[in-house]
Amino acid sequence: MKSHIKSDKYEFADKNGDTIVAEIDNNKWGNVTANEDTLLRIRGEVDKDLTKTKIDVDNVEIVK
Repeated sequence: MKSHIKSDKYEFADKNGDTIVAEIDNNKWGNVTANEDTLLRIRGEVDKDLTKTKIDVDNVEIVK
């Protein structure tokens, strides 16, 4: 996780530095506690329009 933007919106970056915003409701985090060094797998629906792409997250898990 790169940063917590506000409320349920978080910005994530991949190993190449590309970023995407994910919308994660509190109940979707489960028992996961993450910081900027935690490698996560997020699953959800991609919502893409002309100017941006975001993910409406269904599940979050730590990659081990």
